[in-house]
Amino acid sequence: MPLRRSTRKTFSLQCQVVKEEDFKLISEETMDLSESGAKVRTTMRVLTGEPVVVTIRDPRTMAFVDATGTVARVEHGRRKSERGRAIGVEFDPLDAESQKILDGLLKGRRFAAA
Repeated sequence: MPLRRSTRKTFSLQCQVVKEEDFKLISEETMDLSESGAKVRTTMRVLTGEPVVVTIRDPRTMAFVDATGTVARVEHGRRKSERGRAIGVEFDPLDAESQKILDGLLKGRRFAAA
């Protein structure tokens, strides 16, 4: 199993994660966040490898992180360590503005939207 590339931080943030194929809403809340992805709650069945579009709002500045990514992990909520159904999304490379906002979220700094 490959090593995790970045540290995850627990964040419950408003977000929208939709399937790239039909734009069906998959999630509206993050569980954790890192430089390379996010874990989000879901009630839908989603497949590993499925492309998604992610928008996360910084509640301090109302700025948005916009990203595309791929479902890298699916948790079905059957294990004791799992708190319901969730998916792990690995982000594609972010544009500079979204990267700056995400970095601010992870480090606790404020960056207003441009």
